[in-house]
Amino acid sequence: MNLPESNKGNIRPGYGYRNGKWYTFWEDGISVIRAWNPVRSWQYDSLQGWRVGFPNQFDILCNLYFRTYRRRKRSLKVTKGGTQLCLPFGRKKIEKLSQFFNTIPVVEREILREYRFGRWHILKMLGSCGAAALDLYNSNPTLAFALALARYLGSGNNNFYRSLRALLHKRQREIIGWMGFSDSKKQGIVNIFIKINPFAIRHIQDFWRLRSIMNEQPNITKMMFFLERINTDIFRIVTDPALVRYVTPDFLDEVSYNKESEIIPRVAYKLKRTIEMLPVNRNVKFKSLTHLQKIWGELADHECRICLIMDRDINFCPPPFPAFVGESLVVEPLTCSRSLAEESIEQENCIIDYVNYVLDEEGQIYIYKVIKPERATLSIVNENGYFIVDELKGRKNRDVSQMTSCLVSNWLKNVQHDYC
Repeated sequence: MNLPESNKGNIRPGYGYRNGKWYTFWEDGISVIRAWNPVRSWQYDSLQGWRVGFPNQFDILCNLYFRTYRRRKRSLKVTKGGTQLCLPFGRKKIEKLSQFFNTIPVVEREILREYRFGRWHILKMLGSCGAAALDLYNSNPTLAFALALARYLGSGNNNFYRSLRALLHKRQREIIGWMGFSDSKKQGIVNIFIKINPFAIRHIQDFWRLRSIMNEQPNITKMMFFLERINTDIFRIVTDPALVRYVTPDFLDEVSYNKESEIIPRVAYKLKRTIEMLPVNRNVKFKSLTHLQKIWGELADHECRICLIMDRDINFCPPPFPAFVGESLVVEPLTCSRSLAEESIEQENCIIDYVNYVLDEEGQIYIYKVIKPERATLSIVNENGYFIVDELKGRKNRDVSQMTSCLVSNWLKNVQHDYC
């Protein structure tokens, strides 16, 4: 591929689709993605010219495509040279994006939906290894995910996909052993991978921690053998030595059946904050969620009382969206523990119980107070990169009016388009 001299350094940022390829343009470069047969990507910039590249925006494109079913406007962020471009996706662009993803076969396209990140590597493996890779995804999706990322686990080489094609014809125990899991000869290790919800994996570091736990702490591996399923909460707890030593097998078994633990690890957040608030001389083994809730509630109330009495504020993570003042709606973020306590007292609600969620550095939950058209407390939650309303309640946890609910929903929808 050659870029005309007249166009170099004079490219208008934007997107395009043509002949099965998706083009992303920024001021001094181009990224080209071909999504199927063959699965390839190229990049151009003024310093290095054309080269085979990794499309770091592919996961964002997947999120945009899979959310078109909600019929919401989206924007795409492209980072180049420390500068972040944010361009809106209108209806025509969404149609082009759908055409691009429709070049991927339906079965392979639906597999991409099941993961949070690394979807380009998954697609590359499916395209390069064919039916054998598809069989592994159907029988053990988390193991297939780990194998697609194996080069980052230190198991790759220059002929990575050739090695994968040969490896996929071996037993799953042999594949796990190739990736560095020392106990791979046991069938139970394979069963642990089958139990893990792929959505629990956020980063490649999660696989590193899992491998370290399985290789060095057989007692924790043994606990995982007996769990029916390993959801997001369970995965966070068992791969964090600072958390797992405070829980019993009965606690983990109860959490594994908790439907709320599939996507957002609320229990792990609560457990982490409870442990941080525990006195040094108090040793606790949590036996159930009820037990955790009781101790956490006592410690959270005590912590907030200390903050108010000593006039000591704890700042929260910066809110994703600023205060909004309009004719029909006024919304303000709560940015510190004192403002959260004051809101709980004024509204006579239990929002103070959220203090440990809001303090979490991963920024999953944020609290706002609604002043107009009526007083209410709003919590929003980050669901896979998109914020949705978690709760919207009036004084004493009463339901708000339909008008207030609609105004808040529209504000949250529009502000995410503006501050993508």
